[in-house]
Amino acid sequence: ELFYGVPVTLTLNGAGKEPLSPLFNVSLEYFGPSTLEIVDLGFDESCGVTPNELDLLKEVFVGGSITGTVCYAVEAADAEAGIMLTVDEIEAGRIFVATVPGVGVAAPADRTAPGDPITTVPPAGDEGAGSRSAPHPLGTPVEITLDTFGDSDGSTWTVSVDGPGADITQAVLAENAFNDTPEEGKVFYGVPITLTLDGAGKEPLSPLFSISLEFFGPSTLEIIDVGFDESCGVTPNELDLLKEVFVGGSISGTVCYSVTVADADAGILLTLDEIEGDRIFLATR
Repeated sequence: ELFYGVPVTLTLNGAGKEPLSPLFNVSLEYFGPSTLEIVDLGFDESCGVTPNELDLLKEVFVGGSITGTVCYAVEAADAEAGIMLTVDEIEAGRIFVATVPGVGVAAPADRTAPGDPITTVPPAGDEGAGSRSAPHPLGTPVEITLDTFGDSDGSTWTVSVDGPGADITQAVLAENAFNDTPEEGKVFYGVPITLTLDGAGKEPLSPLFSISLEFFGPSTLEIIDVGFDESCGVTPNELDLLKEVFVGGSISGTVCYSVTVADADAGILLTLDEIEGDRIFLATR
């Protein structure tokens, strides 16, 4: 056997709700023309940690893409014959895509390539204050309610971006000798924020399990969160969402993610996903 990698891009062409990840609705597998087997991510087929691995958890808005490598352990005979990428759309049927040009893999009639790309169609309604197209201006206090888990039920908080976001790559690298440098074409982007507990039925509280602080990249149209590739490592004055406060208390610090230079230049937005509530957006400069 050998490890066989295929570079893949998934682009969100249309959606009734955004952002979305393809994780639970699509299965990317291989078809081996020699063994006639479907090769998927079982234990024996895993490549382990793969360079530039495709992250199906990544969320994007309409027009955004997820790019990376799909890798499985395959039989050498299948690799020589011309592995096919097979996309199992769960309820919509399976499609097959060649991964090697000119190999001439004979495919039965039901092994078809995808059709023409669909024109990207964003859903309506992204125009109100705090939306992606109209984020809350820098420094604007925004009230949120956390009503999902346990003690946080019904608690109200105010969030504000305290200053402009910035490239803090050098500060992060100086903070800890074990911090890795960002990938080529990326920077560590930090945003100083404050969360203040305004009201709660029980105290003290931390916001950790009821809110997700992420970035939105206007160029890539991606939601950027604390996945392995997006981590800044040990960050100066990092925001501690585990910290508990009483009503009137505040939690302040820096939220930092690895972002593309294009997204940083376009103007990263801080986005708050309140789990079951609406996602809101705040400008960082």
